[in-house]
Amino acid sequence: MTLDEIKELNRKIQSIPERKNLTHCVFVDNLHSPYAEFSETYILPPVSHNELDFLSAEKFIDTLIHFLPESISGCSVLPEPRPKRESGKLFLVKKLYNDKFLYIIKFEPSYLGGVIPNDIIEKETLEKKASILTNRIYFSIRIIPVEKIIEKEGQIIDFQGKIFEPGNSTLIETNEQLHKGKKKVSELFDEIDFSDQIQNLNNKLLIHKNNWKPEKVYHPISIEYLTVSVRFLNLSQKQNLSDFDSFK
Repeated sequence: MTLDEIKELNRKIQSIPERKNLTHCVFVDNLHSPYAEFSETYILPPVSHNELDFLSAEKFIDTLIHFLPESISGCSVLPEPRPKRESGKLFLVKKLYNDKFLYIIKFEPSYLGGVIPNDIIEKETLEKKASILTNRIYFSIRIIPVEKIIEKEGQIIDFQGKIFEPGNSTLIETNEQLHKGKKKVSELFDEIDFSDQIQNLNNKLLIHKNNWKPEKVYHPISIEYLTVSVRFLNLSQKQNLSDFDSFK
C-alpha cells in the first residue's frame, strides 16, 4: 500500500469513538492460532492470494471498528507485513514507553478454511481467496522491544526489533553473524532452540501452569526472529498494557 493509502486508513482508525469491544470469547485452534468468536456474523470479503490491497484493508478495518474498536484504538497500519512472509495479513502497531517497545496486532483478513458450504459467499479463484460468512476474527497480539522505529511523514513504516542476547556464547556469536549479514534471520531462527531461554523467562516472570491455563497450547513468551515477544490472548488493549506494566 502507498503512504497516502496508509494515511487514509490511519485517519479512519484515529477517528474511532471511545467504545468497548463487542462481547466475544477467545479460543485457540488446532494450529495454535487464537481467534475471537462473536454472536454476530459478518461477511469476510475475498482478498488477493498475494497481498492485502487498500480496498480489502479498508473493508476489514471497518469490520474491526464495529467489533473491536477498543483493540485497535490509537494504532496505525503498517504498510508491509513484518516479516514479509506474512503477506496478506493486516498489521497494526502502536509505539510504547518512549519508543522502546512496539504493540503489534496482526489480523487474518482472509478465509482460512473449515466453514460449511452454506457459509461460502464466493468461491475461491486463482486470483482471490473465498468470501465467507463468519463470526470469527483471527488475531495475534504481542509487545516487542525495538532498536528503532522508522517513520515517514508521521507514519510508522517499519521497525527493527531488539536482538535477544541471553548470555550464551553460541547465541552471541550467532547474533554477530546476523549483524554481519552472513545468515538470514529465518535461517538462524530455524537452527536455534530457545526453549531453555523461554523457560528461564517464564520462571522469572512466575508464569507456570497454575496461573497460565492455555499452557503449551499458546505460550505467553516467545522468541520470534531473534526478538523476545510477550504475547496476549486478551483483546483489551488497556488490560494488556496494564499486565505488561506489571513485569516490564
